[in-house]
Amino acid sequence: EAWMGPWLSSFGFVVICVETNTTTDSDSQRAAELLAALNYLTTASPVKTDVDPARLAILGHSAGGAGTMEAAEQRPTLRAAIGLAPGFPGPLSLATDTVPTLIVGGQNDTVVTPQYLSNLYATMPSATQSDFAQIAGADHVYYTHPNNVEMKLIIPWLKIFVDSDTRY
Repeated sequence: EAWMGPWLSSFGFVVICVETNTTTDSDSQRAAELLAALNYLTTASPVKTDVDPARLAILGHSAGGAGTMEAAEQRPTLRAAIGLAPGFPGPLSLATDTVPTLIVGGQNDTVVTPQYLSNLYATMPSATQSDFAQIAGADHVYYTHPNNVEMKLIIPWLKIFVDSDTRY
């Protein structure tokens, strides 16, 4: 979500926010869009010299989260992936994910349910650094509004796996 950009950049991260081509893009299309944004950021953007291409992460919500999960499987050199209620438009499996992956869901999400996310998390290889957090009382649009609960999960994940900052 766009409100996250300033918050994450205040912790030293270069952030690019991506819009989808259409609201009906598949998870594969969204993965391609996310990876294209990273390619642009590291090769053609005005800040390309400020971005370390060996220290990249992705994050997405809902169908964008599904694209994030698929992009992590396609680009194992990513340092971190975060899916906020990742799911739909297609079924997911994370059986080949080797990227440190955080899945965040909401207790009251009726679109991407806690059960769906629990089952998705169970498809991850045991060797992959991963975690699954469920936020009490959160629904599907919880992530579209600034909140420090979510950021208390996201920022440490990025600091640990992108910055190798063990203080977190």
